[in-house]
Amino acid sequence: MGHRVPLTEGNQIRDRVMGKREPFSSDSSTAGIFTELQHPSLCQELVEGIHFAIISGKLKPGQRITEGQICRMTGVSRTSVREAFQQLLSLGVLRESRRKRYVSSEPSADEIRDIYTFRGLCEGLAVEQAKKNLKKSDLAVLSKNIREMEWASRKKDLEAFRKADLAFHERIWRANGKEYLLRVCRAITEPYHFFFMAILHKASRKELLDMTRLHREQFEDLGRPGTNKLKSRTEQRYRAMGKQFLKLYRKYTK
Repeated sequence: MGHRVPLTEGNQIRDRVMGKREPFSSDSSTAGIFTELQHPSLCQELVEGIHFAIISGKLKPGQRITEGQICRMTGVSRTSVREAFQQLLSLGVLRESRRKRYVSSEPSADEIRDIYTFRGLCEGLAVEQAKKNLKKSDLAVLSKNIREMEWASRKKDLEAFRKADLAFHERIWRANGKEYLLRVCRAITEPYHFFFMAILHKASRKELLDMTRLHREQFEDLGRPGTNKLKSRTEQRYRAMGKQFLKLYRKYTK
C-alpha cells in the first residue's frame, strides 16, 4: 500500500493528523478529525489520517469529504490534498459521484462472506508457491509480524494491528512471485481493509487474539516441510475468519 510507517511511529502520525484541538473548519460533520499538519508536503500522513479516521469511526461510510474542508482543517495545500484523495480513490477507500467524494460504503454481510471465500482461494494459491520462495529472513519478518499482531491485540491498537496484518500478507503475496496474483490479492483486500478494521472496534481482545492465532497457524504451515494440503488449510482459515467477521459485523450494525 505504498509507504509503510513503522509501528513505533504510528501513534506520532496519528496524533499529528488526528488531534483534539479545534479544527479550522466549523463543519460539524468532520469536526475534530484533523488538526494542522506540521509538514504540509507530507501527503502520506494525510492518507494515514483519513484511514485512521475511518477505522476509529470519525468518518462514516457514505459521508461526503471535500478538498476544501481538509485544506482548511489542516493547512495543507490543495495540491497535496488532491494527491491524497487520488490515492484514496485508487484504493477504493473513497468513491466519486458527480465530482463529489464520499467515504465508500461498508460491505454487506454477503459481501464479507464472498470476500473471505475469494481471498482464501487466492491466498491458497499464493502460499503454495510462496513456501518454495520464502527465505529464512522472510520467515523471521513474518514471525515478527505475528508478534506485533499479538501485541496489538492485547493493547487493542487497531492501527498497529492493521499495519502488521497487511505487512504479513504482503510478504507472502510478493514471495509468490506471480505479479498477476499479487495484483488480485491486493485488489480484493485493499478497498475493504479499513472497514474490516472499523468492524474490529467491536472485537474483544480474545477475538483479536483468535484472529491472530489463525495467522500464526498459517505461518507455522509455511515453516513445515512439504506443501500437502497447504492450499486447503489456507482456504479453511479464511472461511473461519469470515465467520468471525460476520459475527462482529452483526455487533457493528446493531
